Amino acid sequence: MKIINKNIITIHDDLLYHLYDLGIYTIKYSCINGEKYLINSYKGKGYEIGLRKKITDKEVEGLKEDIPLYEQITKNSNDLREIIIDFDNQNKINYKVRTLISNHYQDLCLSNIEKYVFNILFDKYLGNEYEFDISFSEIEYKYRGKGGSRKLTVDKAVAIKYASAIDKLSKKEIFLKTKDYFRDKRYGVGNINLSHPLLKINNKALINKNNICFNYSLGGFGVVIRKSKRYSTILSSSLYRINFNKLRKYLVGFYLARAVYIQQGLIEKNPSTDRFNRFDIDIDDYIYLTRDVSSKERKENLMRERRQIINYIKSVIDHIDYVADLEERYIYDETEHFMKKHEFDYDVINDLDNYEFTPKDLDEDVSLTLTVIMDIF
Repeated sequence: MKIINKNIITIHDDLLYHLYDLGIYTIKYSCINGEKYLINSYKGKGYEIGLRKKITDKEVEGLKEDIPLYEQITKNSNDLREIIIDFDNQNKINYKVRTLISNHYQDLCLSNIEKYVFNILFDKYLGNEYEFDISFSEIEYKYRGKGGSRKLTVDKAVAIKYASAIDKLSKKEIFLKTKDYFRDKRYGVGNINLSHPLLKINNKALINKNNICFNYSLGGFGVVIRKSKRYSTILSSSLYRINFNKLRKYLVGFYLARAVYIQQGLIEKNPSTDRFNRFDIDIDDYIYLTRDVSSKERKENLMRERRQIINYIKSVIDHIDYVADLEERYIYDETEHFMKKHEFDYDVINDLDNYEFTPKDLDEDVSLTLTVIMDIF
């Protein structure tokens, strides 16, 4: 397997994974030390990680504490009379919830470009002990493979995208709570209770046109990630060299590399069995994980999304270490619709043994299972 410039550190830590996984449906409000906050978090074994945003009492007036906001939109009652009587009040709640989410979801979730930029900042952070300076031109040259010299000119539209992503990251507040049993004591990440800006910009300077250099800190969260040592260079740097309109492809590689990293760990811990030498990919999971938080889900686009994600998986698999092959198994049901669609594909003995299925064939009658075959040598 050919890997190009395998030198970028990619994090596989559950903490970052669940931070990236936060969506709008888990946002709720809580009272902390007498202050109202919108909270979006995930609770795992011995830890809770999330983002929070301080809000006013008026913004959450009439809403229930510690219950996801979206669950408060629909009235949970089988009594039609009660629903009719409470109609006006429920309409106010629905409007309040939708307004709250619309106004604050960018502070409580990460967009695809924010994840991409944050991963780049983590690579620089983990690859250095003390230097945490980076410029737009360095991102363009080292990570996106643009240009070939220090005098690289950064396009204005690209600079605006970087500036916007960095500004939004710096406005988010992360919190992390861990128990003493969170991880082995040798990592030194137990009994933590921290909250701080997800990204802190210490100083910045315009060094030339559209090119900003800035010093940054990832705070206590960055320290926890560094100490936990759950990262690798198994994802090829070529996947970072992506156009912004294909960030979803990069994220497919990011999440797939994490799955391979976990599987490789299972193989190393269980050398006497071959049960971990392969694993299936849940395509719907990748659709959900890589869908941008601002995009609207439409049922009519789901099959198109599925085909897109499958094509991305097939194209990125060769850019991840420890992968020997990707096995494809198409399963079809010979319904009337299917047989009419493939009437000219059957051979003389009336079967489809010689027909090569592709993602374009996927529909209600055709499904696909993808299995990663691990390279154990």
